[in-house]
Amino acid sequence: MAFFLPLVIFYTLLLFSLGAGILACVGAFRSRRRHRWILVASLLAIFVGGWLNYRYQAVLWSATSEALWFTLLGVAPVPLGIVSLVRWSLLT
Repeated sequence: MAFFLPLVIFYTLLLFSLGAGILACVGAFRSRRRHRWILVASLLAIFVGGWLNYRYQAVLWSATSEALWFTLLGVAPVPLGIVSLVRWSLLT
C-alpha cells in the first residue's frame, strides 16, 4: 500500500492542475471580461504543476521515448496556466 500512495497523490494533483489549466484556458478564451476564477485557476495550474515538476522531476524526465506522453502530460499544466494568464491580462 505504501508503494501506491505516492502514485495516487501524483496523479490526483496532476489531474487537478491539468483540469485547472484547461478550465482557465477555456474560460479565458471564451470570456470577454476579467473573472477572478480564471486568475485563480491559472495560478493553481502554474504553481501546482510547477511543484509537481519539481517534486517528481526524476519520474517525469526518466520516462522512455515510448512514454513521451507521460512527460508532456506532466509539463502541460504550466503552459496552459501561463497562456490563460496572459489572455486574462489582455481582457478588459
